[in-house]
Amino acid sequence: MCVNGAGIQYKWVKNLTQSSSYSEMNKKASTIEIGSDGLQLFPFGNGSERMFNNKNIGSTISNINYNIHSNLHLLRASLEGIAFSFSKTLSRLLNFSL
Repeated sequence: MCVNGAGIQYKWVKNLTQSSSYSEMNKKASTIEIGSDGLQLFPFGNGSERMFNNKNIGSTISNINYNIHSNLHLLRASLEGIAFSFSKTLSRLLNFSL
């Protein structure tokens, strides 16, 4: 799973937004509606994306609109990307025949 990549991404976002704590980040993120107004951020910058046969090993920020997206959107999109990656990875593991 991409636990390491998720942690690295959220710390990167913490530093970028100059947040004082993860609790503060979570509280701020909760002020933005689900979907982050289309902003997407996936925590695949640490190699976990190989599980999805993705040849691009970098993290991505997609659909950013400088007119509407703020640091709050980045916080929310980061959490949503982490949740997506955990869900997707868990689904794949459950379908894995051992």
